[in-house]
Amino acid sequence: MARDQQNLGFSNPITDAEFRAAAQFLANTLEAGGIIKTADTGQINLATATFPTANDTVAGYEIRRFSDSLQSSAPIFLKFEYGRGFAVYEMALFLTIGTGSSGAGNITNIKFPR
Repeated sequence: MARDQQNLGFSNPITDAEFRAAAQFLANTLEAGGIIKTADTGQINLATATFPTANDTVAGYEIRRFSDSLQSSAPIFLKFEYGRGFAVYEMALFLTIGTGSSGAGNITNIKFPR
């Protein structure tokens, strides 16, 4: 089993580069695990994303789904929203889980709300 580990220590405040690196680490880990990014419109560009300037704010999202054979009969869709917590040194990650996607960034048939 492959393993990747990174120290994601942040500055105070978190820099845009640190924010992008942490989000990209998660995206790469999900991709390596077979949880692939969908073609939904409006998804975050992790190469240019910036850390939000306001607390409890989302910078953008990714919609992901499993790539196994069960996805056609028992679909699972995940919406990861990258953002800022309640301080300049807190990165936030919000998760919504459902069984479908609208194609425009909305999870349908939500099983686990944000």
